[in-house]
Amino acid sequence: GSSLTSNAKPCNDSEFQEILNRLKAAEENSDRLDITNEICNGRTFTGKQILTFIETTPSVKTRLGMVEVLAPRSSDPGASQCVVESFRFSEEKEEVTMAFKKRENL
Repeated sequence: GSSLTSNAKPCNDSEFQEILNRLKAAEENSDRLDITNEICNGRTFTGKQILTFIETTPSVKTRLGMVEVLAPRSSDPGASQCVVESFRFSEEKEEVTMAFKKRENL
């Protein structure tokens, strides 16, 4: 079993909304990364939730950073597909795919 997801609880709708509002309100991408690091403790996320979170910034670099943190905490193995598809370039898709693979290797 994975240490990250074994005791984690799925992120519920109200938590999701609260996190989303915080991410939208953040002015700096560094703040978004801080929030992402903070919210991931003890929670798992669906692919759709992760996608919605990363869509709060136009910065590809920040999106990738957020995916690095969130992907290993995805609750559904199939989650990666919609997130991978949201990136345009193959290097980015590759990086995202690798981030999700970490979940399986834990």
